[in-house]
Amino acid sequence: MACNEATPRDAFNRVADTIQGTASENPANAWMRKMSRREILATFPSGAALLEIGCGAGADAVFFAERGYRVAALGISDRMVELARERVSASQVERRVLIWRGRIREVADRLVRAPWFPFDGAYANFSLAYEESLRDVAQIVWGLLRPGAWFIITVPNKLCVSEPAIRLACWQVRRVLGRFREPLWGTIRGSTVRFRTYTTASVRGLLEGLFVLRGSSGVPVFMPPPSFYNPEIEPLRASLEFFDNHLATRFPWRTLGDTTLFKFQKVEP
Repeated sequence: MACNEATPRDAFNRVADTIQGTASENPANAWMRKMSRREILATFPSGAALLEIGCGAGADAVFFAERGYRVAALGISDRMVELARERVSASQVERRVLIWRGRIREVADRLVRAPWFPFDGAYANFSLAYEESLRDVAQIVWGLLRPGAWFIITVPNKLCVSEPAIRLACWQVRRVLGRFREPLWGTIRGSTVRFRTYTTASVRGLLEGLFVLRGSSGVPVFMPPPSFYNPEIEPLRASLEFFDNHLATRFPWRTLGDTTLFKFQKVEP
């Protein structure tokens, strides 16, 4: 067990009141969120009923509700769910957002009884890295979606090229292949949590028989990962964003980002 190991629920409870502001201040984080939202908006028509896995403090749920979507959101952190409900109330979108506290396996029975079941689609923005089994999550989501529905997820990429390049430049040779170690450990404001990274092939294999892969992109490929972002990069950010905007969906770049955005479609067994 790693020093200060915590469950994701405990870790996110501790940082709930500050993590949203910190994340939005990081240009790489903000760009990644923008790309994910853009894909969701392009995929689902306004008015669609969507399932959000890992709602955090409710920023995405409110963003989509304000644009006419209905969102059933769930999160594992008690405090974040509380903040999400406060955000929903303050934004006056209560009729278009429902929020549950728990992992999807813990609230699946309630989601089946939700007024918008079966859902038109589902998304998980940067929240599945802490799940024990991506396959188990996909099986539950499959049962909650209508035939042919889309499932959009963003997960950490094992084959990220920017992180090892930065580590080499900093002479951190022993950590160049860090993403290939198992288990992996991340730090959330002093709390150490286990997380998982995936290749495109492994994600496709885990969802095989439930969803078929229709597209993917690296998010980001050329900009540094959020944890490596440095203000000194600011003069180059416009150029790096240009390359990401134009190349991230092309091979091989779509397989080499810090995270990978996958667009899956439900198939019948």
